Amino acid sequence: MDYYYLLCRTATPVVISNMRIGNFVDEQRELIEMLVARLERLSADSYWAHQASGVRGSLLRILETDNSDSSQAAILLERGFDYLEKAAREI
Repeated sequence: MDYYYLLCRTATPVVISNMRIGNFVDEQRELIEMLVARLERLSADSYWAHQASGVRGSLLRILETDNSDSSQAAILLERGFDYLEKAAREI
């Protein structure tokens, strides 16, 4: 049986079994696109918007190179969601 790991918001990896790798990549890509769209909407006056701009740029490069299944993408997703959450608390 093949196992694939998905990094979630906590540091604990979640084991996903019996999942085709193509579906995983498609879902990861959709998640990246959604996060990029939300990070773009942060207020320009926010400290976290400035921090998130680098993460957003890196995620866009990952989408352009079609490398959405990389471990770097998982780290950037976690960091992007963290910045998004901190920006929401600032409001």
